[in-house]
Amino acid sequence: MLDYGARMHDPELGRWFGVDPLAEKYYQQSPYNYVYNDPVVYVDPNGLEVSKADWDEFLRIIDDMEKEANSQGVDTGVSQSAENAYTKYFNRMGELLYETSDGLSDIIIVGDGNIQKLKTELQAASDNGTINDPETNKQELHKLGRTPLQYKEDAYRHMDSDFGEGYRVAYESAFAGESTFGVMSSYIIAVVGSGGQGDSGPRHKQGGAIKGRSEGKQDRKAGIINRLNPSESLKNNPPLIKLLKLNMNQGAITFPYPGKGLPPEKL
Repeated sequence: MLDYGARMHDPELGRWFGVDPLAEKYYQQSPYNYVYNDPVVYVDPNGLEVSKADWDEFLRIIDDMEKEANSQGVDTGVSQSAENAYTKYFNRMGELLYETSDGLSDIIIVGDGNIQKLKTELQAASDNGTINDPETNKQELHKLGRTPLQYKEDAYRHMDSDFGEGYRVAYESAFAGESTFGVMSSYIIAVVGSGGQGDSGPRHKQGGAIKGRSEGKQDRKAGIINRLNPSESLKNNPPLIKLLKLNMNQGAITFPYPGKGLPPEKL
């Protein structure tokens, strides 16, 4: 049990031991849940009120700590061995595009507009022998996409906590193919009950729910990964990108599969 000040928290259960003192403000949530059950996006530093996490600052601090530890020869225990660590590149459908044995254990989701550039950069890296070089990949390949955390953060960008809460609940329901009638009704009733005053609270949640429902249905129909939980939508298919392999001894370019080579004059 951890004492946050306003309430006690059980980190194993991820629940508060005590009713939220501001339960009336978050009427559509259980008074025992922790940060809307979404600790990636929200924080609750004292058990009293939820706010959006500043993950850019958090990641910067972690990165600085790892750099400091590595400079002192300290094993942070974060990275895997190079033999078991791959950077995997996925498209927005969650399909595996390619994986490099660079020892980084990263996941990069590449937008539609950068897939052809990724193919070109991978082929160039393969030709010059740097395809498994971690520093080169971070500088040249990682910038072509986003990590799952960045992908999720982009979905919440420019949203306050009320708008983001409504968006999350409606998006998840719509993406799963579930009815959003109950969610939308509860927000409409709350807006009516508040007299429609102002642009905060219930009205913001209703606005977020409308946007979340629309985008959840859109992503489900298009077969795009869940933008709020992208890692859960990633597939384990054979890589879609096949690279040509230069064979300098034979003066030809060979393909990844036996018997598919073509002499230079046929290329």
